[in-house]
Amino acid sequence: FLENDPVYERYHDFQNRYGNDELISALVVYDKPIWDTAIITNMMKAEAGLKKIKGVDKVYSFASSPYLQKGMFKAQQRPILSSPPSDTEELEGLQLRLAGTPLVKNMFISKDEKAIVLLIRLQKRELIDKFSGQVLKDINYTLTSIYPKYHLGGLAVINNALNIAVSKESIIFSLLSFFACVSIAKTLWLCL
Repeated sequence: FLENDPVYERYHDFQNRYGNDELISALVVYDKPIWDTAIITNMMKAEAGLKKIKGVDKVYSFASSPYLQKGMFKAQQRPILSSPPSDTEELEGLQLRLAGTPLVKNMFISKDEKAIVLLIRLQKRELIDKFSGQVLKDINYTLTSIYPKYHLGGLAVINNALNIAVSKESIIFSLLSFFACVSIAKTLWLCL
């Protein structure tokens, strides 16, 4: 986009008002259902670690999703889970709260309940362009310290992979061009 493109300017206005619309999704798959205190503790640890990364604006999970709770005089909005469950009773309470918020459950937990999703929202585009490769490295480092296996998706992940591929191809193209030029020069020298 050109800097003075009116569409690009409206997009920046949108970002200033609502934040970046670019998300990275992290999918973690388990061999068993996620209803285990260690699994949920690790998810909350990953969420807290991801929030500390420079270039990450917000991190969303089922734990940090809002939940309306009946208060004394009015409903109060709280996270579905503010601390890891410590026993089966707290796990059952979590399952009940998620059953009451099917949109949240379906967004962050697979149907078979063996996978969870973390959504990572990046900072505004002009800020993230300067260090997007580092942000992905930091995200990978944080997740690898907690999960042996996970999958990342999103435009930033695809863009980073394309940048790496283009960089490798440009090095190969440059080397081949150099050898072609040397070969042509050698042939011309021999013809004279």
